[in-house]
Amino acid sequence: MKVGSRAWINLALFVLLAGLALFAFYGTGKESPEQSSTLTVIDPGKISQIRINHRDGDVISLVKGGQGWRLNQPINVPANSENVQRLLELVRAPSYAQLDVRGVDLAKYKLDPPDLNVEFDGLELAFGGTEPLEGRRYVRAGQVVHLIDDSRYRDANIALAALVSPALLPAGFKQVEIKLPDATISRAEDGRWTVAPASEDLSADVIRRLVDEWQRAEARSVETYAPNGKVLGEIVVRLEPAAELRFEIVAREPELILARHDIGMQYHFTADQARRLFLQEPSKNRQGNGQSP
Repeated sequence: MKVGSRAWINLALFVLLAGLALFAFYGTGKESPEQSSTLTVIDPGKISQIRINHRDGDVISLVKGGQGWRLNQPINVPANSENVQRLLELVRAPSYAQLDVRGVDLAKYKLDPPDLNVEFDGLELAFGGTEPLEGRRYVRAGQVVHLIDDSRYRDANIALAALVSPALLPAGFKQVEIKLPDATISRAEDGRWTVAPASEDLSADVIRRLVDEWQRAEARSVETYAPNGKVLGEIVVRLEPAAELRFEIVAREPELILARHDIGMQYHFTADQARRLFLQEPSKNRQGNGQSP
């Protein structure tokens, strides 16, 4: 298929304009002695607050406390530490060129208004468009516009569900009761665990293992709750001091899905994980009195 002369001319004009745009940025933007080659000079380990402001008005806020990072807007739950760490690394992203914003038409770089703002302890990073040749992203930090890898934008524009901790139970609480669809496991005042209805076929080890599995259970993924009208049962976990978590069982196969209606999230587990979160079928030769030592 032949390419017409007009198409070649248009292509040449595009390349020329793209080259001029890059020259305008790289040529006028230079690294000053006080300007580092990273987006900021902030120490990620000292950051205690993150706020993600989307152009549509949605806000995600995180704070660092004694138990680590947690979300506090729009929901209040422990945060996914691995994904929060990726957010924190934004502040030290390599900067390939810098341009003083004074006298610059920020709209030209889609920074007025920006697509996304991320604040780290009040320092705002504004994400704009991308340059045409290498696809790097324009980011404004204070009075400087930087060019950084576009993958950093994807890290910043993270979904709420990806910031929710995959752990079913929060740290810093003591389990006192797990109410499954077919049994309730409770901690007695002396610290021993009992099951009701009682079963001679359930050993103390089986009960203890189940409690431990719930304590350390982490979903393979967390997603936004998508109600489908089916609820197969409910699990209620009581914690001390004064906490109660309710999980709706919305699927058992091919994977287990437990939903928390109160926060609008659902936790996905593999079939192998699911087997460990419910009482196993007792074997005929298993002995036990239903109490944990």
